[in-house]
Amino acid sequence: MGKKETNIKTPVQTLKDLKKQTKLPFITSIFLSTLILLVFFGLVILRKPRVERVPEVFVGEEVICSWGGPLPLSNLPGTGDMQSQAGYIMPNGELQQGFWRGGQGWVRTVPMRADNTPDWGNASSWGGPLPLSNLPGTGDMQSQAGYIMPNGELQQGFWRGGQGWVRTVPMRADNTPDWGNASSWGGPLPLSNLPGTGDMQSQAGYIMPNGELQQGFWRGGQGWVRTVPKGEFRP
Repeated sequence: MGKKETNIKTPVQTLKDLKKQTKLPFITSIFLSTLILLVFFGLVILRKPRVERVPEVFVGEEVICSWGGPLPLSNLPGTGDMQSQAGYIMPNGELQQGFWRGGQGWVRTVPMRADNTPDWGNASSWGGPLPLSNLPGTGDMQSQAGYIMPNGELQQGFWRGGQGWVRTVPMRADNTPDWGNASSWGGPLPLSNLPGTGDMQSQAGYIMPNGELQQGFWRGGQGWVRTVPKGEFRP
């Protein structure tokens, strides 16, 4: 006994069959053909697989990637709570990273791939620990920041014990920081110069593509941001 063949008819064939079986007025034929086409294409659309949307994070009108994590603190060297962290791209194209935890500092560099994304697999080992006594001021480390200024120098800043300190570091010919010729730390800067209340918790700064400086910080559970026009900021 052979297989029963199932003929799938198109909307046009279906309409022709109806015309053969019944004599339909012209307007009725048009109506039926339109209805059959709508049903046919509706079924085709419904059969298409649905694509699940990945959750996105919206900042204003800009869409950025979702947050990845959580990352365990045990992946990093040292002991104690995380106190601050910072990262910036140096003129030679490498990513410089640093953090403080338990009163000790650690730094490393990460090369970039050809597509300008961090090559995490070839990152250097974390260098440290750096003693907090090497820095001016007293109290625990509260925040740190670093960014490359338009003149090519590295601007560094940190807050500890409610006081702020800043310095600049020139670059060598190979576009790496010339730590030996860094300026002295300027400060202390009083926390009362900044808006808000409570302890300093974090800070960040970076030069945007238009040359403006974008700065932000958190203190007492509240965040603050500002933009400094190009050419109007200095160490």
